[in-house]
Amino acid sequence: MKHLIAIALLCASAAHAIEPQRDAQAGAIADGATTAAVLASGGVELVPWMPVTPVGIVAVTAAKVGLVEMANNLPEGKREPALKGMSGAFVGASVNNLAALALIPSPVALVFGLIAGIAAWNHTADRLEMQAKAREELQLASIVGETE
Repeated sequence: MKHLIAIALLCASAAHAIEPQRDAQAGAIADGATTAAVLASGGVELVPWMPVTPVGIVAVTAAKVGLVEMANNLPEGKREPALKGMSGAFVGASVNNLAALALIPSPVALVFGLIAGIAAWNHTADRLEMQAKAREELQLASIVGETE
């Protein structure tokens, strides 16, 4: 039970990320950690091509974090949907895994994951919007400062 609580806290940390890409990175790490916990408790990986060894889970998690960094460097217009999509997918998967650890039946666990994924998508969208507004304000302030 204490492992389940620790994993839930790890997942919850995704909601407090400072930068939008951190939401997706925390989700990727939470997905890897919860996947490992499900497998260690006797569960099975439902994605047939996913590795189930500890080294494989770490490698896939590292690759996901790297993909988030790549997405964060995409041009505006491509960056936002990529980060929102990854945040939603990774956080949703980790919540689905947590539900599986709590022995919640698969269809219900999938619904929990879907709801969490949508919430993560929206959270990341809000972060991206705040970031864009802050950039606009800085640009405006620099323009005003130049004209004085």
